[in-house]
Amino acid sequence: MKIQKIKFKNINALRGEHEIDFSGFPLNESQLFAITGPTGSGKSTLLDVIALALFNQVPRLGRVSNKLITSQGALMTRNTDEAMATVVYISKGNTYRSVWEISTNRNGNLRDYDMRLEDLTTGKTLDYKKSEVRGANEELIGLSYDQFIKSILLAQGEFAQFLNAKRADRGALLEQITGTGIYRKLGMKAFERKSQYGKVLEELQTKRELVSVKLLAETVFADQKQAFEKMGEELEKMVEKEGGMKQQIQLRLELKEIAAKVEKQRQEAADKNQIYDDFKTQYGDLVQAHEATLPFAEALGKYQTNVSKIAEWEQTIERLKGDLSMNEGQQSALLLEIGALLKKEVAAGQVLEALTEFQEKVAAIEKKRVDYRSQYGQVFSKLEVKELKVNFFRRDTPTAVRKLIEALQKELSQAVATLKGRLQGLDLENLEGESDRLVSKLGDLNRRGDWLEQLEGINKNSNQEQKEKTALSDRLVQIPAEVRGLQKELAEVEAKYQLERMAQNDVDIRERLTDLRADLKAGQPCPLCGSEEHPWRDTMPESREDRLNELKVLEGLQKDLSERISALNGELRAKEEQLVGVKNRLEEQENKKGELAGKIRELEGKWGWAVDLAGSQLALQLEEQKNVLKEYVSLSGKIGVLEECWPLLDELAQLYEAGILLKQEKEGLYSGDDIGQVCEKYRSEWRLVGDRLAGLNKQLKQQGGQLAELKLSHRDLVGQLNDQIRAKGWESIAQVIEQRMGEQEYKRLKDLESQNRSAMMAAESSLVALKLQKEELALKCTNESEEEIEELWREIKDLIAVKREERNEVKRLIENHEENEREVKQLDNQIKNEGALSKKWVLLNELIGDSIGKRFNDYAQELTLQRLLVLANHRLAGLTDRYQLATPVEGEDGEGLMVVDDHLGGQRRSVKTLSGGETFLMSLSLALALSDLAAKNVEINSLFIDEGFGTLDPETLDQTIDTLERLQMESAKTIGIISHVESLKERIGTQIQLKRNGQGYSSLKVVG
Repeated sequence: MKIQKIKFKNINALRGEHEIDFSGFPLNESQLFAITGPTGSGKSTLLDVIALALFNQVPRLGRVSNKLITSQGALMTRNTDEAMATVVYISKGNTYRSVWEISTNRNGNLRDYDMRLEDLTTGKTLDYKKSEVRGANEELIGLSYDQFIKSILLAQGEFAQFLNAKRADRGALLEQITGTGIYRKLGMKAFERKSQYGKVLEELQTKRELVSVKLLAETVFADQKQAFEKMGEELEKMVEKEGGMKQQIQLRLELKEIAAKVEKQRQEAADKNQIYDDFKTQYGDLVQAHEATLPFAEALGKYQTNVSKIAEWEQTIERLKGDLSMNEGQQSALLLEIGALLKKEVAAGQVLEALTEFQEKVAAIEKKRVDYRSQYGQVFSKLEVKELKVNFFRRDTPTAVRKLIEALQKELSQAVATLKGRLQGLDLENLEGESDRLVSKLGDLNRRGDWLEQLEGINKNSNQEQKEKTALSDRLVQIPAEVRGLQKELAEVEAKYQLERMAQNDVDIRERLTDLRADLKAGQPCPLCGSEEHPWRDTMPESREDRLNELKVLEGLQKDLSERISALNGELRAKEEQLVGVKNRLEEQENKKGELAGKIRELEGKWGWAVDLAGSQLALQLEEQKNVLKEYVSLSGKIGVLEECWPLLDELAQLYEAGILLKQEKEGLYSGDDIGQVCEKYRSEWRLVGDRLAGLNKQLKQQGGQLAELKLSHRDLVGQLNDQIRAKGWESIAQVIEQRMGEQEYKRLKDLESQNRSAMMAAESSLVALKLQKEELALKCTNESEEEIEELWREIKDLIAVKREERNEVKRLIENHEENEREVKQLDNQIKNEGALSKKWVLLNELIGDSIGKRFNDYAQELTLQRLLVLANHRLAGLTDRYQLATPVEGEDGEGLMVVDDHLGGQRRSVKTLSGGETFLMSLSLALALSDLAAKNVEINSLFIDEGFGTLDPETLDQTIDTLERLQMESAKTIGIISHVESLKERIGTQIQLKRNGQGYSSLKVVG
């Protein structure tokens, strides 16, 4: 995990918006940098921003809530209505941005905070609720909040806390960072698998016993199989006999059915014969007469077609003659209309030329009118540019416009005279200078009012700041007393915890001696203590579970009290910073009041104003005088503009008269709108009527010729047809046509005759076939009656059903026995396989397993701790040659780490005996080692160290900086050091500098 950028707004003393880019210049060039500034300037605020944006929690205050911000005045800069903290970090190859925000509503009350998480690699906002963002960051980074503080954000006091952490706390941190939690899971899994296999094996054995009881004896099973085979032979013979009887019954049923079919088919054949005879009687003669005319069918068809065509063409010619007459009338009417337009008679051959000549004459006059209108518009535009504010329009006559301008000139002259009377006392020959003096005087008066208002606001703020100063001072007295009370309570709880821990160890020892207690016998001495009485041989005097519960309660109390003390200490530091800010703001406000009072006195002397001047009344007077002067200047200018209008009005009058004359000339020729469109319309209509007349004459000529040819051909056909039919005995063509029917009717009757004949023959054939089928069935039937056959069939059918049920029952017994045999064999194989598999899990459980995975996990964490101390001592060697870190051994008090003092002959002592500077070196070495160890599973490429360097002497400080520089070069980590030690500031050139201003706020700058 590597932090790329932080961005925040209105956090603690850092008011406004700030951004620090660790991946940009100069921080990316020298990734060992210092965060410097005086006490209270906000150095630790940068760590607060990181923790707040990721976890909604800060080291000095704990979990953040609206109540915490409101009651303690923490985090959110005072007199602001919103705050924001953002962290951009890289983890596992992806880039994420975590955001924390809070703001106030319009009533000044805090809204609930909001958090969101964005994947910058994909550009999407991840779908988490605000309460889920903390957990999501822990999962992505691989560290919980507490582990993050101890391994990345090493805040004030966190070094010593980790150094003195209890075994369980150290184990939890190491388990998460190094991934050794797998060992706890392995121990639990071994226990679960052993229990699981044992339960499965027991279930299989129970099931086998239940199935074995259901097996038949071998002799009984053999008898049943023999009986099953014999029953099958008997049943097969009975079924064969039953089938023969059933066949005889079916034959008799079929014989009855076929006899009924024969009678039905005999009647149907008679009906079909009658239908055919009726058809011949009704239609035979008609069909025969039509067939006699078939040799003349083609000629008769052509005769009828010619008669229809001749009548149709004669009608078409009459219609064309009517259309020709109508179009000739339209042409005459159109010629009269064109003459009316041209105002003269025009010959039909000269229509087009006359229209073109007339159009050109009218267009020439219209062009002159357009030119005059353009000149008139240009002159009128010059009048409009003057912006006279007179309501005249281009449709108005020049005379009307002249009257409006004359009235305006008179009105303006009167207004200027009136304004001049109101401006007495001013130099109207120097209008610009008088206007500037009024503006300057009015501006100074407004500034005096603003400064007086600022003075009133500063006095009001000073009163509020005094109240806040008093409240902060009172709270700073209360907090130390509350801390001392909580520390006393914490010491009592820790002492009680140590006693409980010792009692728990006694219980653990007694539990480990369970096997030895079982060997004790009454009257015989104990091999350990020699007593012949053994009161605890069979029972335990205390419950181990009760002791564990009590320890958990005490641990919870310790954690709660520690968090409360930490929160109070954080509040104390925050209140101290706030008090400094309040004092600075009060001092700044006093300076501002003196500055404003001086400016006000200077203005009053400049214009000779009294201290108790009624500024609002004077301002109204000055504003009115300024407006009157402005209006005077404006109206005087408009009068000058009006003098420029008279030549333009004369030019407009000349153009207007010329335009009227042209309009009269044009209307004498043509009074319409678009002469070109009208002439083109008449030309198009004239051409169209001429084209239609030519087309109609051409069609009449073609149709007349075709009709004459058709009549000549028809006359020849009639002569030939009369000769042919008279030779066959008919008198006329009309007589032959009467004998014929339509082709479709003839075809329908012929098809109906064929269908009736086919139906009659098919019915007779079916009757013969049914008679033969009836004779064949009668030969297959036996001599018994139908009733006798049915009685015998029912008897044997019932007997078969009884035999079949008996045989099925025997079959079920045999199949159940065989199925149970197979299941027993299958269970035997399963029991054998499960037994082989369970052996390894029983052995593995004996070595590492238990229900909570504690045995294997404790062993793994002990190895991890030893590895951590090796890495820590490697880092420590670069800082001091005196100490090495070690774990406590049997006989040493407490669970905290120990140090080996090489300057005192390898003496071992608790880390609690170290000085402040020594504790800092041990803690720093351990933190660096923790980072080295974590890097195998959780990538840690950012490290922030908050204070502690002030406890080091100059030589040790140099060694520490050398070690951190080497670490940075070896691992490419980003390492930030927070300190106010001057020599450290000089040693590290790249810095994030924080400075305070007079208002108690701080500014931020990155240098390097």
